Amino acid sequence: MVGDPEFELCYGASIPAMYAMIAQRFMHQRGTTRDQLSAVAVSAREWALANADAYMFGRGPLAPADIPASRPIASPFHKFDCSVPCEGGGALLIVRGASVDRGSSRAAYIVGIGESHYHAPVSEIAEPSETGLAECAQRAFQMSGLSPEQISIAQLYDPFTITPIIQVEECGFVEPGGGGELFESGAAGPGGSLPLNTFGGLLSFGHTGDSSGISFFVEAAQQIMGLAGKRQVDNVDTALVHTYGGILTDHVTVILGREP
Repeated sequence: MVGDPEFELCYGASIPAMYAMIAQRFMHQRGTTRDQLSAVAVSAREWALANADAYMFGRGPLAPADIPASRPIASPFHKFDCSVPCEGGGALLIVRGASVDRGSSRAAYIVGIGESHYHAPVSEIAEPSETGLAECAQRAFQMSGLSPEQISIAQLYDPFTITPIIQVEECGFVEPGGGGELFESGAAGPGGSLPLNTFGGLLSFGHTGDSSGISFFVEAAQQIMGLAGKRQVDNVDTALVHTYGGILTDHVTVILGREP
């Protein structure tokens, strides 16, 4: 169950509405714009069009104007600001590094991991930037010995267009207030300087419920291993994955690399 039974659910709060409140506050604080939210959805669709497994594969590209023109859900969100519910699953095989035959295949090594749990219901969040996300990412960077500048690609949990913007800022890829600009510049899309959600993310690959987080890890591993097909990014040496449970509640950051 997502939502406090005394202070949230009893008033009819829905998941989109609770994320919308977070979005409104974050946009006020950091100056994120409606156009920048749209840029997140446009980027996700661009990647999905190169992924035959994506739910929105073959549905055509999105133009920035398409997102605010779609059906309103909970301000500032419209239909295309929201992830696509669908069926699906995924799996990863994790073994000791010594078990990998490095002569026959390229492996993806776990080089850093972080975890944090700051709150449960949304009503316990002081600010959208105080959910434990930043501390979680810092722990993974510390373990890996890497910095945000050394990450080739990132896979960031995106049930709504606001969440990747929050995460690129809290993970340290850009300064506070720069997340929306990163997406608006095209840096997160194909050919960009920081490719993000290269499989289409939940916004265009599809949101498979409780198994949705695994898709981000699968994509990161495939990119490291050179198995991502038409969406393969050149020279991927490192990949950061950030997913969470609840509404920005239980955070996990994992950094993968080509070398242990």
